[in-house]
Amino acid sequence: MDALILAAGRNDGPLKACHGPSMEALIPLCGRPMTDYVVQALVDSQEIEQVVVVGPTELAARYAGDQRITVVSGGDDHLDSLWRGLRALPSTDGYLLIATGDLPLLNRQVVADFLGRCRENEGDVYYPVVRREICEERFPGVRRTFVRLQEGEFTGGNLFLVHRRVIAGAMERARQFIRLRKRPLALSRLLGWPFVIRFLLRRLSIEQAQQRMSAMFGFRAVCIVSPCPELAIDVDKPVDLEMIGRWLSKT
Repeated sequence: MDALILAAGRNDGPLKACHGPSMEALIPLCGRPMTDYVVQALVDSQEIEQVVVVGPTELAARYAGDQRITVVSGGDDHLDSLWRGLRALPSTDGYLLIATGDLPLLNRQVVADFLGRCRENEGDVYYPVVRREICEERFPGVRRTFVRLQEGEFTGGNLFLVHRRVIAGAMERARQFIRLRKRPLALSRLLGWPFVIRFLLRRLSIEQAQQRMSAMFGFRAVCIVSPCPELAIDVDKPVDLEMIGRWLSKT
């Protein structure tokens, strides 16, 4: 399959105070642009044929010698960038692996584990979640948004497996979800009041969430409970960058 990295975020948030590149993908992390770690993880994966990086064109020179990697400029938002990336891929069918550019702990083993778990379930869109205790045990002090479900407390990952046939029909609803992705209660309202009530009473299960998502979007949504916190540890704040830098320096 092919892979797409969404790395067009501008460095105009909390990270700007400690690093000056115009785009977050270019922020240095142990001597490498942050997004380079994601590129390496996907290129190293035996499952991936082509990788398109949607982000700063300055990265093109870094990958000029590798025909598997293409860099295209980003759009106005994640979904616009997604369309630009799709147009740069040679294939128009099958599954597509999508990652954000701020997952510097991602590696080929984590990619392989996620894809292996996806194959155990029949679906169109696969989304990973990681248990709180796993995140905090592996990365003490990590700051993430956790949601309590019947099965425990979870945080979402930033690696997605999507069948291309469902992308066009889901774009508008996806815009709403992206905007609300870090506001669990607002996201629950979008899913309907019965869903909200179960969420507030902590009676919402993963299966119920899957069913509601599938009904709203018109595709088969599958939630993958992953043991790999690396796909959920992104870089939003200077404290994230510092923690990940310490971890990478040890490996």
